[in-house]
Amino acid sequence: MKLAPAGLVGFGVLVAMGASAEANEYRSDMTQIGVTKKLHNSYTGKSAAIGIFDGLADKGHKDFEGRLFNFTLYQGTYTIYDAHGTHVSGTAGAGNNGSGIVGVAPDARIDNYAVFDNTKWRATDNGKAAFDHAVKRKVSVVNMSYGPSGVAGDLFSNGELNLFDDYKDSMVLVRAAGNTGANAVHEYYSGDASTSLPHLLVVGSVNPNNQISSFSNRPGVNCIGPVNTCDSSDMIRNFFIVAPGNNIVSDAPGNKLASMSGTSMAAPHVAGAVALLKDAWPWLTPAKQAEILKKTAKDLGQKGVDSIYGWGLLNVAAAMSPSGKTVVATGGNVSQGGTPLLSSNIGGSASTLPCKKNALDALDGLVVFDDFGRDFGLDLGETEVEAPPPSRDLADRLGELSVALSVAPAASGHDAGSTFAFQSSTEVPSGEAFAVASFAGDGYAMRFGQGSAGLYFRATGFPGGPHLMLGLGEAGEALDQGSFADATFALGERASIGAFVASSSALVQGAAEGGLAAALSQTQARPEADLLGLQASYSVSKGVTLGFSYGRLIEQDRVLGEASTGAFALGEGSTTETFGASLSVALGDQVSAVMFYDYALLNASAAQGSLYQGAENWHGQKFGVGLSFDGPITGSDQMRIALMQPLHITSGHGIANVPVGRDLEGNVIYERRAFDIDSDAVPLELSISYLDRGETVAHGIMLSLDDSDVRDNEGINFNVVAAIKVNF
Repeated sequence: MKLAPAGLVGFGVLVAMGASAEANEYRSDMTQIGVTKKLHNSYTGKSAAIGIFDGLADKGHKDFEGRLFNFTLYQGTYTIYDAHGTHVSGTAGAGNNGSGIVGVAPDARIDNYAVFDNTKWRATDNGKAAFDHAVKRKVSVVNMSYGPSGVAGDLFSNGELNLFDDYKDSMVLVRAAGNTGANAVHEYYSGDASTSLPHLLVVGSVNPNNQISSFSNRPGVNCIGPVNTCDSSDMIRNFFIVAPGNNIVSDAPGNKLASMSGTSMAAPHVAGAVALLKDAWPWLTPAKQAEILKKTAKDLGQKGVDSIYGWGLLNVAAAMSPSGKTVVATGGNVSQGGTPLLSSNIGGSASTLPCKKNALDALDGLVVFDDFGRDFGLDLGETEVEAPPPSRDLADRLGELSVALSVAPAASGHDAGSTFAFQSSTEVPSGEAFAVASFAGDGYAMRFGQGSAGLYFRATGFPGGPHLMLGLGEAGEALDQGSFADATFALGERASIGAFVASSSALVQGAAEGGLAAALSQTQARPEADLLGLQASYSVSKGVTLGFSYGRLIEQDRVLGEASTGAFALGEGSTTETFGASLSVALGDQVSAVMFYDYALLNASAAQGSLYQGAENWHGQKFGVGLSFDGPITGSDQMRIALMQPLHITSGHGIANVPVGRDLEGNVIYERRAFDIDSDAVPLELSISYLDRGETVAHGIMLSLDDSDVRDNEGINFNVVAAIKVNF
């Protein structure tokens, strides 16, 4: 049986490479399969080698720049350069030199094995000598743009497939499907094709509209195997993909270009793609390289692997991108999986961790892995926090204002007699709600509530220490649902003590195995955050009161309210302790001032599956001043002005184990990096509020300014909210 080139359906006019050819190197056949200049900025096939089994290619063509080597292993007459072999070589690997055309793998080495001489096929051993030589030369992929002549739809000559399985561990074999416009015939093979020929790709041709070319053979429903019937995995369509093959412009002898059509022209697109994969991930086996190209192909025709397009159109851009589930490695080997990238993030309030950028900078050079264990660099630039959002949004502030108009201020607990009150929030823009029962008597006051502790206590204040909640927006976020209570007790005329507790919880559903009853039996309450506050006050003299406070915030899956999760979780269980002092001064019957300072100490255990090793002895601070005016206009109104630096980490160190690559055996390469969590940023919050709790109409306005760093003009957020409440 004779072998003949699978191209030359049409041969265009040869043109010299010149100015007219420089207009667009990335011609339509390249963009059709996702090969662009941007792709070549990252992948060029430089360390890979493509074997072109064809006629003698013109090694002197300027598009090959000394990268093409001719080998004439078979006796014959080789006195002229072959147009077909040169054209195929150009599609696979023409250099990116600013003129003419560019190949799929423009920096790959091209080893051209002349299996045709000037007149006919010469490799009477089905190419074995050339294959063996290519193995010694570490060729990555062999392109065979030829096939049997005589029988329509015949893809392989006798004995070829049995020869091919000898090279399944060495190279990918790319075969043109042929140009008789027929369905493939059964191909006899003594082995199991799905296991012994996973490195084989048969390539059909499509036109620029992604329709099968009229001349292209199709896979049909026949098989590769010892008998005509076989498992679906051994059907020819499972080895079949398509690529552009109509009127392909590529190189021709004598520094010229030519247009040709045929499956010969489609096949080298695939061979070039294999070279890109080999260059980027040299440890990929030939079987994996072929699998990637098949699984990332663009589906054409009937959904799934079909009898016309096989797996579909070669998609080089998709092949060079992560496939399947992308994970951040946290184990020793890529086979151990990792933490899903989609479930990993760092986000949260601006005021707490403006130094979050330091933690992200420590991940520079981080790689992630796909289903094939390939490593991809992850650009975290867009995640860096240069101008963070405010710790509380407009809806939260409007909700706070609405609640302040609806509920009475905190009782002092020092009046004679006993009182009981029940208060609940109406629906507020932030969606938060609460219900509170209050008890007060001679020398004591107690409150018990359910719902949003953060919203309630920001609106009403905590007697003797309102700063426990002010500026602790992260605690307010964590405590947006749950239970809370506080109490104050007078210790004589001058002293008092108080306590505040809040616990936010969520229902965690157990596994659904065993039906609904079993699932419900596994449902349990899991605390998300718990806050304890203690305070003591002492009246030094008339109108001057000293206060001391202690706070303890315990969070799960958060660090100071940061919604860091997965591989980027800053900690799993964190504990923040605050130690504070305050000074309150009455400046008259209607005016008072308060100053406070809190020192914070944070520790967090490392989260499972995270790159960070938790937090140990991070230090922070929070301080501010405020003025309060009671009844300045109507007698029932109140105005407050507060200037505060929110809770802010000032010193601390972190450790990150960053995956930066892998070796040939799949062992993940880590770099251990230490980073400072502190920041020299100076965040600031200024708020001015006015409330008038009139009997008929209550109204209020709040102005606030948040600046993540007063030293620059970035990260500034200004809000104005107003609310009115009409009582009927």
